[in-house]
Amino acid sequence: MRGIRYCFYTFLLTILCLGTAQAQTLFGLVGDGQDSPSDLYLINTNTGAATFIGPTGFEHCGGMDFDVLSGKLVATCQRNDGSDIGVLVEINPLTGNGTEIGPLGCDRSTDISFRHSDNVLFGALFGGCPFGLNTINVNTGSANFLGSFSLSGCCGNGMAFSIADVLFTANDIALDILDQSDGSVISSIILSYPPPADDFPRINAMDVNPTTGVMFASVVEGNGQQGTNVNFLATVDLDSGVVTIIDETADGLDAIAFAEEVDFTRPIPTLSEIGLIASALVLFAAAIFTLRRRKAHQS
Repeated sequence: MRGIRYCFYTFLLTILCLGTAQAQTLFGLVGDGQDSPSDLYLINTNTGAATFIGPTGFEHCGGMDFDVLSGKLVATCQRNDGSDIGVLVEINPLTGNGTEIGPLGCDRSTDISFRHSDNVLFGALFGGCPFGLNTINVNTGSANFLGSFSLSGCCGNGMAFSIADVLFTANDIALDILDQSDGSVISSIILSYPPPADDFPRINAMDVNPTTGVMFASVVEGNGQQGTNVNFLATVDLDSGVVTIIDETADGLDAIAFAEEVDFTRPIPTLSEIGLIASALVLFAAAIFTLRRRKAHQS
């Protein structure tokens, strides 16, 4: 009987450990208009509430994503020196502090996203270069131009890969699927924005939750003038184009990224998902062995 209980508790512990390993944290970069410093925030995916973490030391950060291979949070920003030089930056998720990796060769980005299959970083870049699709070297920051955009809408232009590695962009009008070789539009569906996002709404940042596959977005509305915009956290149905507003979030939100769960009190070493699965299998096998051994002794 005790062996059965041991198996049950071991199995329960396995499920709990695997669930914890897949937890995700949503980060956001917030700025207050042109040439303003960008700050890192923690975004509550249920309420949109934004909690300040710290300043990046860079300005006009327009894209952010999590590098699963290196465990780094990276962003596309501008140097905070009035030069408007676009750079790739590593962001410390505990403090917000940014460290420059290298210049992009373009001034700005509307968004960036890692392709899941090979971890190549794609960026929608412009300013000093054609507005188009690029790949970005994560070690140097250097961008490689793939092709110009001819998107269905004009503004916002959030971009992200789905779980299935389909590359989407979204703006004020449509959700576009892009050809990953040259940035051309393969297909489009009209976006449906509900109230209260009804004053020139557009998606300016997107990222998929890698655990659930749900696409999250920052929706900004207003005329674009500093201090007049309102930001909402939302989800986007990739099949229908329906936007679901969660609630208001930090004004000036211009980049979002899901990252592996972060402990804001102290760094704690954790097993990888594969390590957890292996450990769970070993524990479960040990439990079965113990149970069989007890039965053999009893017979």
